[in-house]
Amino acid sequence: MEWTIDEVLEFLELYDAQQQIWNPRHPDHKNRSLVHDAWKQIESKLSVKSDITEIKKKKDSLMAAYRKLLNKVRASKGTGSGTDDVYKPDWFAYESMTFLDGIYEAKKNHFNLDIVPIDRPYENNDEDPPVWKIMKKEKYQIYSSDLRNVDIIELRAFIGLLFYSAVFKSNHEDISSIFATDGSGRDIFRCVTSKNRFSILLACLRFDNPDDREARKINDPAAAISGIFNTFVNNCQSVYTMGTCVCVDEMLVGFRGRCKFKMYLPLKPVKYGLKIMCLVDAKTNYFYNGYIYVGKDSDGNTLDENDRKFSKPTQSVLRLTKPINKTNRNITADNWFTSIELIEELKKRGNTYVGTIRKNKREIPPEFLPKKNRQVGLSLFGFTKDITLVSFTPKSNKCVILASSMHHDSSIENTGKPEIIEFYNSTKGGVDSLDQKCAIYCTGRRTRRWPMEIFLPHSLVVPEMERRLQNKRK
Repeated sequence: MEWTIDEVLEFLELYDAQQQIWNPRHPDHKNRSLVHDAWKQIESKLSVKSDITEIKKKKDSLMAAYRKLLNKVRASKGTGSGTDDVYKPDWFAYESMTFLDGIYEAKKNHFNLDIVPIDRPYENNDEDPPVWKIMKKEKYQIYSSDLRNVDIIELRAFIGLLFYSAVFKSNHEDISSIFATDGSGRDIFRCVTSKNRFSILLACLRFDNPDDREARKINDPAAAISGIFNTFVNNCQSVYTMGTCVCVDEMLVGFRGRCKFKMYLPLKPVKYGLKIMCLVDAKTNYFYNGYIYVGKDSDGNTLDENDRKFSKPTQSVLRLTKPINKTNRNITADNWFTSIELIEELKKRGNTYVGTIRKNKREIPPEFLPKKNRQVGLSLFGFTKDITLVSFTPKSNKCVILASSMHHDSSIENTGKPEIIEFYNSTKGGVDSLDQKCAIYCTGRRTRRWPMEIFLPHSLVVPEMERRLQNKRK
């Protein structure tokens, strides 16, 4: 329902008279009963016929417009210009709402800082010179003794505390509760750092130089995290040798904040988030290679011109399997990736492939598609020189079709299923198992910054897996 200008001004006059609603200093402001009575008085005196809910919605709409104009006025006063240069709103309701000017003060932000990596020469021959700095944003006044440059020792200690938060399953616990001194907090946190310092580091942590970020975002939308993410991938590859079987799949990092390449995958538990394409060891679930999906045509990054002519799923697998080309390993993936062109291309690059294939692929013979009169448990095989196709009927009028360049016979296991299906079932869950481990030992905290959402829950869990694997080998 649209209000006229006279009705809006009438409401503001009535709203001004009921200070217990909008003035936090009023003695009755926290008395819900009296505040509700004040709204009832406004409803009864207002000429426009609206209930309290509609009146409150109108109030919120007016406040949103007023705050925006008020911020412009304050910003123009802070520039040092003369009175003639101060912004003067021409909105009809602004002057009638100036009684709120002293109520809504802008809060000082103590954490609007950036911690960014810097490269500078050694000073005073220090063995561990500071390699991170806090960048203050000039438009904020900051008063805190906890604001100082970060050295590598403190940064490692901070990451160690994040590990402890995963161990204690307190990654979503309030910081004040973690640092509590009444016996309910975690003593090790207070022994390492203060609550304010931990909050500052958590709020200010960045992974690149913000000065040239916009220029890098032109070619790399994930520039805010891609540098450290690629370093993380290289480290994962340098300390581990993959087994004979690997798995390719997607991982969805739950995130509902603002990000232009945020995905919606309805079959995933979190549904909204950032997609990471992963290559993992099928046996140990070790993360070996991956990239952040940043939108259309991003799967072909780092590939040459000929490889970019393939379909997007094929480009994704070729990009992920680059480090293991010519190693005679087997890649397992689901039906989104599987195609005959992918199997043939991987064969040329010295690897085999096993995966389910969608029934709408034109290479599948009609005899392999579901039929009502086909016996349950029946398996049909098709062979070429390099590829084996199998169609298995688990239920009436249902079938599962798989393609393999690793198997070349019609072997059936004791379960009645083809060997290809049993092998696929044993190697397909590598990425899902990794995602499960990330969820169990999650270091992520509530944040609206997508780079932190990628860094905290996932980049910290793999070093812990690496440590466990090394212990098993010993």
